[in-house]
Amino acid sequence: MADTRITKNRVALAMIAAALIASAVSCSFLLGPEPTESMIDYYSKTVEYSRYVDPAQNYYVPVERRMYDRYGRLSGIYRHTYEPVAGDTDYWVLKRTDLYEVSTTGVEGLAEYYVYSYVPDDYTAFDDDDVAYAVHDYKLTHGDSYTPAGYNWHYYAVAYQDLPNQPDRYTSIVDYARDSGGAFGVIARQESTYRLIYEDPVLDYDYYDYVTEKFFLSSTPGGTLKLSEEFASWYNATAQWTHEIYHTFRGDDAANEVWYYTKYDWNEAGQVFAQQDFYYDPSDITTIATYGVQTISPAWINPAGAMPSLTFANIGALAESLTKSYDELGNVSLKVRSALGAEYERIVYRYEGDKETSMLRYVNGKHYAYDRTETRYYDIDRDGVTYGVAEELVYHTGETGEADEESASMHARWSRALSGIGRGSAISSIINNPIVRPLRSNHDR
Repeated sequence: MADTRITKNRVALAMIAAALIASAVSCSFLLGPEPTESMIDYYSKTVEYSRYVDPAQNYYVPVERRMYDRYGRLSGIYRHTYEPVAGDTDYWVLKRTDLYEVSTTGVEGLAEYYVYSYVPDDYTAFDDDDVAYAVHDYKLTHGDSYTPAGYNWHYYAVAYQDLPNQPDRYTSIVDYARDSGGAFGVIARQESTYRLIYEDPVLDYDYYDYVTEKFFLSSTPGGTLKLSEEFASWYNATAQWTHEIYHTFRGDDAANEVWYYTKYDWNEAGQVFAQQDFYYDPSDITTIATYGVQTISPAWINPAGAMPSLTFANIGALAESLTKSYDELGNVSLKVRSALGAEYERIVYRYEGDKETSMLRYVNGKHYAYDRTETRYYDIDRDGVTYGVAEELVYHTGETGEADEESASMHARWSRALSGIGRGSAISSIINNPIVRPLRSNHDR
């Protein structure tokens, strides 16, 4: 849950939603060399370029991203192509992403590319004054990855539930990759179920949210899927998370299976300021066998009516806790994670407006940052076009710590699983980039 799954040290991916409704133009050019420091002291650098891509300047989206290694060498490039939806020229979507590798001598070569498919999603929404208005949008249904020669080696398919008066929410995202014989097989799967959690007493508006979410992985295409982790969530009368059951496997066998009860505390501004994870005895939870593993039964939690009760006596010792502080604009300014009564991670954020400019992470009580990220923003003009630039520098002390060892979040494991399928290209590790694979865990909202 982006900051709400502390046991996993989840690092939320910043999903670029505008890219899915964006407009215009293919960016099939390298924007030119970036200035580099005379002495490289960062661990990695990412430079992202954005601009308006439609004539009416309604859509401001990323068009190119360049990645540099710890020696200051350009190592990878993303380039994005936006097109109008066929027969609906008022709406443009991201249609293709080209991924380039760059050799140590500076030679770039196409490593793979993605092509995306969409279908309409029309629904009714409400503004701040509770006035209804119609929304015409598009939802991603398919993403295909190809080699430079046009060989389709991986794809994902997305299925949705049609929900009233709100965007459709996905019920499954299934990833397929070719096995050693060239046949497609499932390599990963995620599933969600939803239920009505809030009904507006005045408006004809029903709000649905997820109540179960499951993630399955296979070591080989078409192999046995194994549960990686799952969630079951409860809400209060105002649709805020109140508590949750979290079930995970921290290894490849049942000996590493762990269940947690998570409690959330909200402030008057509607922000989660505290979260606690307790060990939980799952004996009162209705489960079903899914891919050979006992998982939470959607039928136990998903039907209409009262949510099932959890047993207070089954809540065990406190495992971890997270507290968060916010600035006056609502940005998270501080996160503190503790376990066994001792702080093990402190993260400090700084902003300019709503843009994050720095992040410093301290682990195990050290007075110096284990790592930090510095981001600066500026505009440049190239060939009469103005680009907004976000330049991010990542620094590491070079030391390891327990907090780092425990930071294998779902997204890290998910990315590793997907990056190893089909081909050995290092650029495949970016398959879980929020543009290449825009849908993600509901927990990262």
